[in-house]
Amino acid sequence: MNEVATDVQATYPQCVKEVKSTNRVQALFWLLIAVVLLVIYTQQPDKDTTFGLIQIALIAVFMVLGVFKLFVGSSKLVYVPTGGVVEKHSYVFNVSLQSDILRCLEEGNTARLKALKTDDAGGLLVELLESEEHLFIAARLFKYEPHGYEAKTDWVTMKR
Repeated sequence: MNEVATDVQATYPQCVKEVKSTNRVQALFWLLIAVVLLVIYTQQPDKDTTFGLIQIALIAVFMVLGVFKLFVGSSKLVYVPTGGVVEKHSYVFNVSLQSDILRCLEEGNTARLKALKTDDAGGLLVELLESEEHLFIAARLFKYEPHGYEAKTDWVTMKR
């Protein structure tokens, strides 16, 4: 999503921005569970039982989850005026529909574009970015070339 994010931000700098977040609350929750399990484990007189081994495994899992969530953040695109998350959808079409797709992009008609028949073996890919509240919709057409998909159009603002 990162190259899509920068591409969209360059085209729509006032509307869309990438927000990075680390889930600190969730990370602290997992680490707290690990600490509680560790305290319970250290209070047990017989630590060599199967239950003790399960506790050690759970402590390790919760510690790894907590550390992972603490240092690895996620990023998402946000529509600035409303704060709504922008979701990416990909549609694959047959090459024979290229003129129809280009017409949909020129007209900015999302409903007509979504009504076209998709084809998993097609050579055209349309990336559609849509905010939660459907106030921001943008699309771009890619065509499959021998080395992968190449952008054939710039981002186009669409309407619902």
